[in-house]
Amino acid sequence: SYNYTYFSGNNDKVLEIEFKEVFNKIKFFIENGEKKYNFETQLDETKSNYNLEESERYNFILNKIIEEEKLYLYKDEEKFIVNAEEIAIKNLAIFSTINFEEMDFYVFYVNYLSKKEYEDKRVLVGFNDIDGKEVTVSRLKDDINEIRDSKSTFI
Repeated sequence: SYNYTYFSGNNDKVLEIEFKEVFNKIKFFIENGEKKYNFETQLDETKSNYNLEESERYNFILNKIIEEEKLYLYKDEEKFIVNAEEIAIKNLAIFSTINFEEMDFYVFYVNYLSKKEYEDKRVLVGFNDIDGKEVTVSRLKDDINEIRDSKSTFI
């Protein structure tokens, strides 16, 4: 509600201001709806990635780690759990009780993959609350190196 006398009878100006206000509200509503839709679509895609068959999920996770240069690590005395994708770790209910640590891939490589003391440690990769591919740290390192080498191009 505007003070119409302020505009000295200039109805066009009043209508223009009201139109802009309504337009901006509609634009805001559409943009927020789009963001929510995009987020939900991305979350659905992430859920489906974590429901892939174990070896497909394993390859997906390793490629994501290499692409994003970070991973999510959970450690206990028996095993490590390695996952990828921030949206999954922060938004999927299956991960809400697991205390993952976000870690730079190269820090992980130096501190875990390259240490002899961890070579035989069990790692669950792509764990989805049901299963994950279980490998040793040594095997994980070999598989990561193989993927990295296959992506490298030498001219």
